[in-house]
Parts: sequence; C-alpha cells; structure tokens
Amino acid sequence: MKSWKRLEQKVARLRGTERTPLSGGNGKLTRSDTLDETFFIECKLRKAPAIWKLYEQVELLAKSENKIPVLVIKKKGKHGELFIVNDKYLKAFIENWISPPRYSDPEKIEGEESPSPLSHSERSEESPSLNHLISNRRQNEVA
Repeated sequence: MKSWKRLEQKVARLRGTERTPLSGGNGKLTRSDTLDETFFIECKLRKAPAIWKLYEQVELLAKSENKIPVLVIKKKGKHGELFIVNDKYLKAFIENWISPPRYSDPEKIEGEESPSPLSHSERSEESPSLNHLISNRRQNEVA
C-alpha cells in the first residue's frame, strides 16, 4: 500500500471509519479522504512541509515547559485561525481546550486589537461538532 493511502487509513481508523475508496476527485460518496460523517478530512503527505519545521520549534519549547504544543496560524486580513496539534497530543489538547483553566475573562483578551464580533454562545452555535464534544464531556463528568 502506498504511503499516502496508509496515512488516509490511519486517520480514518482514528475516527472509527474507513478511507474513501478512490478518494479525491474520483470518490463517488465524498471528496473527503475518509467516510467520516462529521469531518471533511483531507490528508496530505509531503517530504518536508514548511509548517512542520515551525511545529517542531513549538514542540521543543512546549516540552521544556511540560505543556501541550499547539501551533496557531492566522492569515493576515482573514478571519479564523488554524490550530495545528500532533496526533500524539490530540486527546490531551481536546480535553484541556474544552475545559481550560480560567485565568481571565475569555471574551477580553489583553492586547486584542478589536473585540470578537460574536459572543461565546454565538461562536458555539457555528460549531455543532464542538458543541457535541462539550456536551459529551459534560455528560461523562456527571456520570
């Protein structure tokens, strides 16, 4: 099996699904690389992606402080950010991101140029998958 197919298969199995046969433009069910019903997943295998070097620097610094490495990238002039987390830290990232320690008001970030136009509840409505994760975590904590 080709390396890129193994990557697609690994990611699909992490989600409890299968890779899409003839993924990409040839897929008949979806153009996603997996048959996941929630996430559209695109897997890319590259020799040396530039972003990998950035992430390795973050990982080294995080390790020295015993923290979870997260690389956040934003394109100037665009809304939204990309969060990059190595799969070996993904579970810890999700668990800690959903229930972070509250050091201050999350709506007021010091140094932020302009306040977020959406309230916390409005942002949550845009992310039904995240709401689902939060709801499941809260149910598990109660049980």
